[in-house]
Amino acid sequence: MTAQWSPAEEKALLEYLVDHVSEAGDSGNFKMMTFEAAATHIAHLLKRGAVKTKKMCHGKYNALRKTYRVVKDIKKVSGWVWSDETGASISPRTAASWKEYIACHPEAKPFRNKGWGHWPAMMVLMPQKGRGANVYHPTAAATTSTAQEMGKTPASSTDASVDGNQSDLGAGDDDEVVASASKRVARREPAGSPPPSKRARNNPGAVALSDMASSMKEFGNAIVTAVMAPSDAATPASVRLTNAIGAAIKLESSWLTTDEMSSFIDVLHQDISYSDAYLALQMPEATAIHEQWVRARVSTL
Repeated sequence: MTAQWSPAEEKALLEYLVDHVSEAGDSGNFKMMTFEAAATHIAHLLKRGAVKTKKMCHGKYNALRKTYRVVKDIKKVSGWVWSDETGASISPRTAASWKEYIACHPEAKPFRNKGWGHWPAMMVLMPQKGRGANVYHPTAAATTSTAQEMGKTPASSTDASVDGNQSDLGAGDDDEVVASASKRVARREPAGSPPPSKRARNNPGAVALSDMASSMKEFGNAIVTAVMAPSDAATPASVRLTNAIGAAIKLESSWLTTDEMSSFIDVLHQDISYSDAYLALQMPEATAIHEQWVRARVSTL
């Protein structure tokens, strides 16, 4: 018996699976116990047909996976512009290429000018290849290569330089170096000069500049804390990416259009650092720049 699914049931099923994506294997497959729980979760949405079972939920998920692959292939075709609202957006100019494509891929026919709203959720559920910590980064590779040629690691190069300079000084030179430094300090700050703090208190302009500098420093620290927060190296990149996309679907769907949401998810896929930054922006300190940052990322596409 073929189950009848309403759009609301399909959406609820995918939302449940997204919330439990950690239960899926590397290939994006869930165990039947997850589908059994999903069937219970969506039972209240039944309008017609039979009550959905775990096997029906499993079958629907597999069907959506096939559709995902169809849409993914369409998005790869050069010259077409995919939209989650208008599909391949075929115009008279691209009609000939569409006809040729359909001849070889008949399963794509429904998406000539009709979109697929499940794309953002399926991007979370489907395994993504070529992402994460093992992706080649030219800058990192160049740094490592240079360090290897020098016989040092980048992190220790500064320490080695300092140690080398110190080793050139004999034990008897230390007093001479300290004395020389003391003389330079003495020349810069002649005896009898008022301490800087006293000058600042007697000069209203200096006080204002000092307060402004302090405020700017605090603001800068808040931005750095929010945006540049280090990622948890113990958490795999694929998990951080999944968490970022899941958070985007929940937090940004209320104000981003379907096309904008799809574009933003593409941004998160481009580099794991985008996902890490987005997750950092969930911190209370970053509330003021959260939406502005998302808009800036979407506008780059």
